[in-house]
Amino acid sequence: SARAAVAHLVEIGRRRIAVIGADPQAEQAGDVSSATLRTQGYREALEDAGLDVDPRLIRRAEHWNRATGAAATRELLDEGIEIDAVFALNDTLGLGVIHALRAAGVSVPQDVAVVGFDNIEESRYSTPSMTTVDTGRERIADQAVALLLERIGPQPSTAPPRTVKPEFRMVRRESTGFTTPD
Repeated sequence: SARAAVAHLVEIGRRRIAVIGADPQAEQAGDVSSATLRTQGYREALEDAGLDVDPRLIRRAEHWNRATGAAATRELLDEGIEIDAVFALNDTLGLGVIHALRAAGVSVPQDVAVVGFDNIEESRYSTPSMTTVDTGRERIADQAVALLLERIGPQPSTAPPRTVKPEFRMVRRESTGFTTPD
């Protein structure tokens, strides 16, 4: 799903795509976390598009909140690093990104497009509304409960563990140049 988010930015013509919320230390250590998996998807999408991964565009945010999203964005701008898009590893970071860009006089999406992740309610009502990945949290919860009940129910399953990948969808909104239907 992170790969699809960055591919969306590439599809709309963006080439200098920053990622905010990465954890390079965890990535190097081989830790499996949301940050690591989403950053991996970022890297893969850039490679798929034939774009170089510029380490200066990969920004850490220890806490995934508005303040750290804004701070990481201000750092990019203060360092004069050219960007035309940001992939925030969650919507809360993305709200901070949009705030910092607008405060610096950068137009979203004309100058810098922004994509978040999780489709929280605030992303629909931000200005501009934020394009995001809807991970289908409710479907994930329903599926987790069903699998648990299958495992511990009246006739517990002895089937081997399996990997289940829930579906996701891109919700295209104003932060990447789309008019919002909702």
